[in-house]
Formats: sequence, structure tokens, C-alpha cells
Amino acid sequence: MLLGLGLVLAPVGASAQVTITEIMYDAKGGDTGNEWLEITNLGSDAVDVGKYKLFESNTNHSLTLSVGDAVLTSGTSAIITTDPGTFVAGHTYFSGTLFKASFSLSNMGETILLKDASSTLVDSMTYGSSMGANGDGASLHRTFSGTWRAGKPDPGVYTGTVTAMPTHIVSTTPPAQHGATPNAARTPASTADTARPSAASTTSSSPKSRLVPQTDPVSPTPDADTTSLIEGVFGLVAVILLGVASVWYAKKVTEQMSEETSPSPEEFDIES
Repeated sequence: MLLGLGLVLAPVGASAQVTITEIMYDAKGGDTGNEWLEITNLGSDAVDVGKYKLFESNTNHSLTLSVGDAVLTSGTSAIITTDPGTFVAGHTYFSGTLFKASFSLSNMGETILLKDASSTLVDSMTYGSSMGANGDGASLHRTFSGTWRAGKPDPGVYTGTVTAMPTHIVSTTPPAQHGATPNAARTPASTADTARPSAASTTSSSPKSRLVPQTDPVSPTPDADTTSLIEGVFGLVAVILLGVASVWYAKKVTEQMSEETSPSPEEFDIES
């Protein structure tokens, strides 16, 4: 009786070691066909997961084997995806077990359940967009301590560690022309070259190059010294004109006063 009980309980204990270890819930560029989960047998016994179910959005999703073996030996992983063809095309190095299931993971977050053939709960995980991996190409990883962290996807191989996403540094410096020294100063051949670029210079091979619209030449604006000199000349002319006007006015006034004070000829007539 005890032996029979042990045989019944053994598969359950073994299946309980199958764990959700990685999830891609918000794929970069679009979710359709690109969502997937990784499950790993962390137990010591092999487990047949061909009859397992993925419970998501209040629905039990059955698994259909696409590639590989439904029996997971100790330490091996399998991928559950919505589109095996798209997954293989995006992960050409993958050679493990691949299942197809019809599910759609929420980008905001939800709880996912993994059930065995008898619909007994095997594992579960709850995620949210605040945990990361939301559309930036990263996935969520289960660490050995049981916590979840965002990192570089590595489906099919569970290591318990997380690799950070690579940082791409984009240089804004255009590539050097063939035969030219980068960042070297160029001396224009003539004044005409500096005034208007040649036709060849407007079709640079650099992806950062752009055409600079040409504008008509504009007459130079007088500088401050020239403006001050002109103002001084006008001021001097104004002073001279004012002085001439003053002299003329004074002369006229003097002549008028002389006429008023001079005696008329009649006053000098002597009676004979």
C-alpha cells in the first residue's frame, strides 16, 4: 500500500520542480508571434510536460509539441511560444524543445500559472511593466534566489543569472573620407572655394551629411568705428552751419540797428 502510494506521488513531486524561468511579454517591435516563456526542470527526475497547460487570461492553453522532446531531463528547458516559426527565425541558435500555445500576454502585467496533466498547479509567476523588459528587447529572468530581473534574453538555457542588455554608443562624428586624416583641418584652395562649395562637396558619402542652402551675398554692415566717424562728420557740419547762421543773423541785427540810429539827411540841412 505504501509502495503504491509512493509510485503515485513520485510524478507529482517531480513535476513540481518544473518552473517558469524566463518570459518575453512585451517584445520589441511588436508582440504578435514574438511572445514566449521558458520552463525548466529544476528537479532530479525527468518530467513529461507534453500534457501541461498554461493558464493565462482565465484560460487553460494546451501545449502542442513543435520541435524536440516533450520529456525534460534534469536541468533542461523548453520554450512555449505563440508562433514557433517566428521564434526560430529570431533565435537561429536555438535547438531545444519548442511548444506552441495560443496565448496573449498583457504588456501591463498579469499572473501566469503552469499546470500539469491533471490541472494541478505546478508553478506561477506575477509580473508587471514596472519590472522592466517592456518593449526594449529585454526579457524577465528568474534568478536562483527566486527574484525576477530584466536582462538580455537567452531562451532555452537557464543559468539563474542575468546578463545586462548591451549599451549601444552611437557616434555623431561622420566617418573620415578615404585617404583623409580624421579631424584634420582643411585649408581652402582659394577665396572662391570658401564662398560657395563645389558640386562634389554637396554629395558627401557620409550619412550625417546634409545640403546647406546657399544664400545670396549680403553687403557688409558698417562696423562701429565707421558709424562713429560718419556721425562725427555730420555733427561737425551741423556745428559749422549753426555758426554760419548765427553770424548771418548777428550781422542782420547789427545792420538794422545801424539804420535805426543813423540821422537822416534832412537833419544835416543848414538853413541859408
